[in-house]
Amino acid sequence: MEVEVGKQINSLDDRGGNLKGFGSSSNQLDCVDESTNSTSYMRMMEKDGLLKFHRVYKKSQRGLLIIGGWPHSTAVIQETGSGKKWAVDSWFHDNGTKPDIVTLKEWKAGWRPKNN
Repeated sequence: MEVEVGKQINSLDDRGGNLKGFGSSSNQLDCVDESTNSTSYMRMMEKDGLLKFHRVYKKSQRGLLIIGGWPHSTAVIQETGSGKKWAVDSWFHDNGTKPDIVTLKEWKAGWRPKNN
């Protein structure tokens, strides 16, 4: 979905993170953009009955500039059976790459993908 939307909003060249994409000729998305978009895509899937074992949950944030490091935002899904919440984070990777999915608890503790 990111690739198709990227064609419409000129973000095909969006690079993971914020700094890698500075100087590119397209729109660079930050984590608020990414989490908002991911939440919107998942809400459309949910509305169309494509999520069988999860529901879309509200976005989540971590960190403050003064306490806890840089602020960061992610989309979240919740298992319908157990209630367990999962971060769906597409910000770390280039446009069109599969998002990282980790428990929300692990993500809140500062999780980052290896090599990032």
